[in-house]
Amino acid sequence: MLPLDGAWQARLDPIDSGVAEGWFDPDVPFDRTLPVPMPWQVADPALRRYAGVVWYRRPFVMPSDWDGASIAIRFGAVDYQATVWVNGQEVGSHEGGYTPFELDATEHLRWGEPNLVTLRVYDPPSVGELPHGKQGGRWYTPVSGPWQSIALIARPTERVERLRCHPDALRGTVRVEIAVQVGDEPRRLDVAVGDPSGGSTVAHATTLVSARAPTAWVELRIPEPRLWEPDSPHLYDIRATLSALDGGATLDVLEERFGLRTIESSGGRLLLNGRPLYVRGALDQAYWPDTLYTAPSDEEIERELRLAKEMGLNLLRKHIKPEDPRYLDAADRLGMLIWAEPANPTVFTAAACDALRRDLLAMIERDFNHPSVVVWSLYNEDWGLPSLWADPEKQRWLAELYREVKASDPTRLVCDDSGWAHVVTDLNDYHEYYAAPERIERFRRRLDFIAEHPADNFAQGHLPVGEPILVSEFGNWALPNPRDARQRSGGADPPWFAYDRSYTHALGLPPPRPENPLTERIKTIAGFEERFRSLGLDTVFETTDALIDQVQRRAFRSLKAQIEEMRIRPSIQGYVATEFSDIEWEANGWLDYWRQPKRFHRDLADLNAAVAVIARPERPNVWGGDPVVVPVHVANTTSRTIRGQVHWQVAGTELAGEIPITVEPYRVTTSLPITFAAPDDRPRLARLDLELRDGGGIVARTYAELAFAPFLVGLVDGAPANGNLLDRVFRQRLERQGYRVPRGFDSAIPLAIATRLDEQLRAYVEAGGRLLCLAGSTSEGADLADLRFRGLSTAESWRMASGTAWARADRLAPAPVSSELGWEVAELFPTQVIDAECLQPGDEQLAGWFEGWLANPGALALLRTVGKGRLLVTTFRFEDHYGLDPVATLLLNRLVALLQEA
Repeated sequence: MLPLDGAWQARLDPIDSGVAEGWFDPDVPFDRTLPVPMPWQVADPALRRYAGVVWYRRPFVMPSDWDGASIAIRFGAVDYQATVWVNGQEVGSHEGGYTPFELDATEHLRWGEPNLVTLRVYDPPSVGELPHGKQGGRWYTPVSGPWQSIALIARPTERVERLRCHPDALRGTVRVEIAVQVGDEPRRLDVAVGDPSGGSTVAHATTLVSARAPTAWVELRIPEPRLWEPDSPHLYDIRATLSALDGGATLDVLEERFGLRTIESSGGRLLLNGRPLYVRGALDQAYWPDTLYTAPSDEEIERELRLAKEMGLNLLRKHIKPEDPRYLDAADRLGMLIWAEPANPTVFTAAACDALRRDLLAMIERDFNHPSVVVWSLYNEDWGLPSLWADPEKQRWLAELYREVKASDPTRLVCDDSGWAHVVTDLNDYHEYYAAPERIERFRRRLDFIAEHPADNFAQGHLPVGEPILVSEFGNWALPNPRDARQRSGGADPPWFAYDRSYTHALGLPPPRPENPLTERIKTIAGFEERFRSLGLDTVFETTDALIDQVQRRAFRSLKAQIEEMRIRPSIQGYVATEFSDIEWEANGWLDYWRQPKRFHRDLADLNAAVAVIARPERPNVWGGDPVVVPVHVANTTSRTIRGQVHWQVAGTELAGEIPITVEPYRVTTSLPITFAAPDDRPRLARLDLELRDGGGIVARTYAELAFAPFLVGLVDGAPANGNLLDRVFRQRLERQGYRVPRGFDSAIPLAIATRLDEQLRAYVEAGGRLLCLAGSTSEGADLADLRFRGLSTAESWRMASGTAWARADRLAPAPVSSELGWEVAELFPTQVIDAECLQPGDEQLAGWFEGWLANPGALALLRTVGKGRLLVTTFRFEDHYGLDPVATLLLNRLVALLQEA
């Protein structure tokens, strides 16, 4: 092989006149140089917004010892349409941006003098019918041009074309399909399996092939087989040798590597090599900040995979991008399962279906022997299959494609449409984006529904047949610091900071159809520091570093809550978190875009461990002296029985104990609950630490977050308060805590508590009264205070999962509230915010909310001067919790106290 990577001459062809003008002629001047492999969007900053035609060329000299061979040029991947000339003569073309192709150039080569290869690439501005995944549109920077390696290869006329290995780990065998190209004479074919660890041949077979029978099958039994698994990724070499029948010279040799690995499903479980597999995965979109689709080096690939294993992951879902084979080679060596997906088009037409099928089958052909690849997806979230839920034509197409793929590759699982609207599939997977812990109850109910009603995830007229259930997308944003991205980009904003959908494929064409403006806004990084100051967040966090730290703490809390809920449910066979690393503006990665760990990196290994201990307090907030009850679950996804103890301690106290537990292999077990009396000394946030120990060693660890407060601290000393607009139960709870609430309205009482605003209350405040308006369930009367409310989703919401809540914990003390508003406010968390656009000078935000890169901000508790009085509006939902929950009780009392301050 002669690599042709490096600097290529290049020339733009914006009006597509190059073919007519003969730009494949060596005498035509080219005016720039572009590196190969590299998408042109990053090879030359001037081309970042360019879609259309670019020409490439480079000279080469044939190796002298290749004389007499068949010579081809091999392209790893060129996005999108490629036409190739050698020495001015066209040798072929190819369409499709993700898979390899070879073009025979033998007849057009010159020996002993320079040759010239010319490549014309066309990547059109309109890509709806083309498999393109998340290139452009409302997603990320497009990719165009040769983004994988180009090489010249010498091939004998008679040769081994391919090897396909069908391993059976349970039998210790491998069936091998060998395709050859030979002449009229029959040939001998020797197939040998070697073990690299021992350097010896462990199995061998011989067969005959001919032009009339160019495909052969052999089965080899491997003695004392070593299986390929994530923890022990053993690889075997396989060699096919083509030779003459008379024992003459070898004609060709083709070598591959494979692993003895079987993946299947049975009884709602995934089985790897016959044993249950619990998926602990992450979505990986496989973009790189400086090179986009092109991995910067083999070392960076290996580093990324080692980081994934450090996090406790055993699978990466390569999201709608056929991955570079170099990556799969590394996954084979290091032991990382891969869920592979083609890039999807966005429309359903005959051309779009043909293009997707072409790329899908080419990906399967290329990657067939990689043991790391265990799942093929066909589509993602019905992108390219709109209305799949009820459209018989699209359902038939998807079912036919599934059957074709299963026939082509019976050794792997196939997911027909990842996320929903399944038709016929080996996996029943779901995409579920929730904010937690504030929406954790909705998430729990959703998981229970999924387990009980798997048919709900299937398209009309189709039913499940016991497929394993996975949640293959979920996640929350964990912003990195934009300053770091600037430093790594030479001090300037990277171009993707200014999210602008028109930059993606722009040749004077209109931008793609806009989506919800609230969703659009979360994607813009540019101006982050200015928004930090203009929103007053500098008075809350002082520095952007402090804000980023809080966002990442909050993100991990949310991830932990959701993963633990999935792990305690035996019906769910695993999860794939969104996502492994950030990508441009999308900041839900566990690593940043440059694959640098975020603050919770060390905690991920415990969260994703093969054995997990999970604590779920019955109530996170407990009055002092009341019982704290914490059920403990252990999820064991290993083949060994665990006999040990759960050791627990409330951090910083002498409250501690241990609980014996036995957990069988591949089971979830619930122990006796941890119980103790809540401390009664002061309001506090607390952490319950747990360790599962087996034979003296720590098998797993976790923690639960709690809040305690003495009951007497929640009482007030007979404070009078108007509450005539409150319902009876809430009014009685206020009275039970010590407020004196008259049945009518008394303007002489300086304090009022209401759940809505009316003209009387507005006049009362303007005259000097103090009003606490509890807007947890209504926005009635908001216009009287020049306020506007915006809803926060209580259901599944990708945008909500990008959000961050914050609080002035110092101002809200002694209420035990953290600055990131965690478990202590989960039950009273708002369903609406006060829109920041209606904030006025002098307003004080005591708690707030933003989404993405400081977009869609709002207040959760706002203190405002109105006339001679003061108005405090909050959207926390106190009505059902005050007087019962210690945090709700102390928090409302503190808001009253803030109102009454001078």
